[in-house]
Amino acid sequence: MKGMVEMFEFLDDPAIRDQNEHRGGRLLADHFREPFGYRTRRSKGSDDWLITYTISGEGVFKIGTDIRPCSAGDVVMLPPGTPHLYATQEGGIWDFVWVHVVPLPHWSGLLQLPRTFGGLIYSHVGEEQTRRRMLNAFERAIHDSRELKSFAAELAMTAVEEILLIVNQQHRQTSKPAMDPRVSEVLHALMHRMSESHSVAALAQAVNLSPSRLAHMFKEQVGDSIIDTLNKIRLRQAARLLRFTSRQVSEVARDVGFQDPFYFTKQFKAFYGMNPSEFRSRNSLAED
Repeated sequence: MKGMVEMFEFLDDPAIRDQNEHRGGRLLADHFREPFGYRTRRSKGSDDWLITYTISGEGVFKIGTDIRPCSAGDVVMLPPGTPHLYATQEGGIWDFVWVHVVPLPHWSGLLQLPRTFGGLIYSHVGEEQTRRRMLNAFERAIHDSRELKSFAAELAMTAVEEILLIVNQQHRQTSKPAMDPRVSEVLHALMHRMSESHSVAALAQAVNLSPSRLAHMFKEQVGDSIIDTLNKIRLRQAARLLRFTSRQVSEVARDVGFQDPFYFTKQFKAFYGMNPSEFRSRNSLAED
């Protein structure tokens, strides 16, 4: 930490000119892989939001007297007008993606996240699947921001919105008590294999728990029983299929795991207050 502080004291030298001030466009994005010695300082901040995501290596942010190291999986967001300095940690290479963006009006709620370390927003992405999705969103923002095709700018902004949604999702998850990984595994199975037949006994065996213990843990952490949760997952997916496709009701029932279309209709009406055909007639976006 001493070497880091000394480095920042040097970088705070007024003789060092501000570098890489962002001037143009509503969105600018890139992928940097920088060795020790790389640094950017903005004494007045920028007029847009800066969002960075570290792929590997380590970087460090300094805002006032606050120092925030960042490593693989870390997202750092800097609001407009925040004086800042960031650099590659000594002895390493910082591999990161970044985007400067002027937010769309409807993003305001996504930017209301807790601020720490001198005003920046920090989030850590732990799950490998979510990391891949985050990096993919940045890569799409970078690619589309350089394209000249129709709607390329809109696609780039959509990718940035996905980044913000992932950050907010991470915040929600870390704000709640951590879900037991065995419960999470069962929930994942229900969501991604809803059309299959599931029993509490088989699910419990798959995660090395007794059926009663799994049922208790699941209800405590998810809020509904395993069967009720599976039922809701199936019915919500059925509603999407009814709205966006022209598949017959019996086909939709089978798609989501109901073998008996009459039982499906009964469950759907109990959940949505109308039968599947009525729901489709009121909500369908599918073309004839």
